[in-house]
Amino acid sequence: MGKWQAAVKLALWLPVGVTVNALGVSLASVKGRSMQPALNDGLTQDTVRDRVLLDKFSVQMRHRYNRGDVVVLESPEAVGQFLIKRLVAMEGDLITDRSGRHRMVPAGKCWVEGDNPTFSDDSDSVFEL
Repeated sequence: MGKWQAAVKLALWLPVGVTVNALGVSLASVKGRSMQPALNDGLTQDTVRDRVLLDKFSVQMRHRYNRGDVVVLESPEAVGQFLIKRLVAMEGDLITDRSGRHRMVPAGKCWVEGDNPTFSDDSDSVFEL
């Protein structure tokens, strides 16, 4: 395919992509091993292998999350960097962290963890949301 044909194809599909994204669906690449084995299973380096379809529309309509949901959130430590984690607990929930301590999730906060604790910076090791 020539450059001209590729440019025409892009010009025709660009409005579709913008519309789909505006309606609340987008594609994201998953980097790293924090969500293994659910995502990037078998990966041995911090690279991208899996891609996920983000459904922002359902969350906007329902205005709620459920424990066990896989969520994408902006890192509280690095502006503009996004993390993918599993929602483990919500405000008021009592959790047992990896060290065995019992903790109550504060009001307005949630607790997220990666499925692979060895490679995950999450609520248990770094931050509460």
